[in-house]
Amino acid sequence: MRSRILAAAAVALAAPFAARAGPGAEIGLRTGFALPFGDLAANVPLSSSFNGFVPLGVELGVRYTPALSVLVSFGYSFGLTTNCPAGDSCSGHQINLGLDLRYHSRPHQTVDPWIGLGAGFEWLGASESGSFNGDLTFNGFEYVHVQLGADLAASEKVRVGPFFELGLGQYRSLKASAGGVSGSADILDKAVHEFLTFGLRVSFLL
Repeated sequence: MRSRILAAAAVALAAPFAARAGPGAEIGLRTGFALPFGDLAANVPLSSSFNGFVPLGVELGVRYTPALSVLVSFGYSFGLTTNCPAGDSCSGHQINLGLDLRYHSRPHQTVDPWIGLGAGFEWLGASESGSFNGDLTFNGFEYVHVQLGADLAASEKVRVGPFFELGLGQYRSLKASAGGVSGSADILDKAVHEFLTFGLRVSFLL
């Protein structure tokens, strides 16, 4: 009898969390670690400048139905540089703006797996100071990114869970500055690059 009472209590406590996953506004915060693959331009590997990135992101959107949401995302990633000349200081960052469509397979359950599809625009910056002082900024389209994740109900309106994302893009132009002189140009030998991100996401259903 005691086990049945405990089971009934657990169901009663969990049910309100799932019941609130309905239409309405949604805010998401996320972070993690991203691995770079591919090239900045033809035969210029991303890995020659960066070991990885630590992203911080925010998402704002609407759940049109309990299962379907549309979100605008903004992300800023701190770059972990490599091959910096001895005695110099190097830094980098990545900025992303995106639009995402997300489908939740079990929106009214405590554990809710989801899949997302989106695209956007991105900027990659790299700076060096010391024996050489200069800045480079690449920009281009992120043609597509695919996300897989799972939301766990922490409360009636809060979801927490892991996700991973694979993004595919191409830098199309760059801006360079050094010694007080700057200029920009299209990248003639374009190449494809990828980012594989593993992270944690927190969302608030309003």
